[in-house]
Amino acid sequence: VFNFQSSAHNVEEVTKEKYDSCNSASPIATFSTPPVRVTLNKTGTHYYICGVPGHCNGGQKLTIKVGGGSSSNSPATSPSPASSSPSPSAGATPPSADSPSGSNVPSSQSPGGSATSPPPENSGAASLGVAGLFVTFLSVAAAFFC
Repeated sequence: VFNFQSSAHNVEEVTKEKYDSCNSASPIATFSTPPVRVTLNKTGTHYYICGVPGHCNGGQKLTIKVGGGSSSNSPATSPSPASSSPSPSAGATPPSADSPSGSNVPSSQSPGGSATSPPPENSGAASLGVAGLFVTFLSVAAAFFC
């Protein structure tokens, strides 16, 4: 299910080539009225982008791999939640129903790339703790000598 503002976004199913280049000309299908429910009834990889200019290049694109299933009528298991750095073709969590924008559509990562993020910058909390400790010792020393 894709949830978005109808005047600000859309969902287009495209070929791999158009997905890779974020080309929204002549899509396989276009969906403009939210919420968009796409039935995945063919095996293979399906490619979706936002066709609004600049949105796909900004990361609003998604690949979904559909494998062959069993002939039983058991319900499919839902994919595990996506990590903070989604990998290409990974099962992604659907956008929440109360989210008005499509900005939560996971972006694709370049093939062969690693899903790591840079370490967080130092917050200065450690140096603040050292300074606080120094002031405490200074206060105790001043109390003994005064």
